[in-house]
Amino acid sequence: MVIISAWTNAVTETKVLASGAITVVNVLIWYFVLNTVINNIADWTLILQYTIGCALGTMATTAYFSSKKKRKFSSIFKNFFRKRASKKYEQRVTSSV
Repeated sequence: MVIISAWTNAVTETKVLASGAITVVNVLIWYFVLNTVINNIADWTLILQYTIGCALGTMATTAYFSSKKKRKFSSIFKNFFRKRASKKYEQRVTSSV
């Protein structure tokens, strides 16, 4: 699920080469997974392990990209107010001179 989340992020941000490369890796992984599941169709513990792994991978990747976007937004927000504060300071300094 890390691959799918990374692919979604790459497509959303219009990263053409990255999304293509991730798609190739994703197809190879799915080929391996389907082969394993079909060869062990009666082993429900294998399916359970896979589903738990998918859920944990999705949660971890979602948390990672969420914190990454929050940090990016936070830095944009800070820079906006930092620039605004410096402009106000410049206006005060030039008006008092």
